[in-house]
Amino acid sequence: MGSSHRFPPKSSIHPLPKGWKTLNEASSPGKGPAFSDVHSALAKNSATPPEVLVELAKDPDFWVRWWVASNPNAPAEALRRLAEDKDWEIRHWVASNPNASKEVLEKLAGDEHHQIRLAVAKNPGTSPQILIKLVEDSRKASYIILEEVAKHPRATEEVLAKLARHKNHEVRKMVAESPRVTPRLLTRLARDKAKAVRAAIARNPQTPEEAFLRLARDRSPEVWEEALRRLPKPFLEELYQKELLVRLAGKGNLEKLKRIEELLG
Repeated sequence: MGSSHRFPPKSSIHPLPKGWKTLNEASSPGKGPAFSDVHSALAKNSATPPEVLVELAKDPDFWVRWWVASNPNAPAEALRRLAEDKDWEIRHWVASNPNASKEVLEKLAGDEHHQIRLAVAKNPGTSPQILIKLVEDSRKASYIILEEVAKHPRATEEVLAKLARHKNHEVRKMVAESPRVTPRLLTRLARDKAKAVRAAIARNPQTPEEAFLRLARDRSPEVWEEALRRLPKPFLEELYQKELLVRLAGKGNLEKLKRIEELLG
């Protein structure tokens, strides 16, 4: 099974017959161009009636079906048929089509081909339930698919919470950087074992103050430096007093103490 796309052949633009009402009239003999050229012209035209696109979805020519699948006005019935197509490129364009129904997207979310599942993850119409399906299928959930799920405009707290439990810290880091991540998840991820995740939480302006306070006491300079820069002055002053007492006891972090002094001015 190939992974690179084919591209439609370059051909001259043929005018469609005037006054046609059905697909048969548009492509009947003696009307001008060959059937496949007429069918392709119809399939790619956003003004082609839905019932004609449904008929074209059955066309034996690969490129005709390709154009129907990528037509932004393709009706649900045509896309439902093309979601079963033997050629993965056509199924890929169905998965990318904004008119693809929830039923079709759910089916394609389980497709064996990676590019099709990736297209489902990118489709703005993909529901939170289907996003969860993409996350839970550990056999097929590649990093790039999970990245698209984390960025998806319909990624709910439930979706992000599942990603936040992923064994790969890079996936958890994507959640920490998501503009849709909730304060509750940010607070939870502030305790993550991976330094890169905690640093991402410290950089996120949506992180609650209680999480910033925890991160300001982190072992890693990469984490506490980011957290200190985002703490309000009253919290910095309180932290300075605590760090100073620890330092006077012969412990603590002199570098952190100096940095707090700098931030306090």
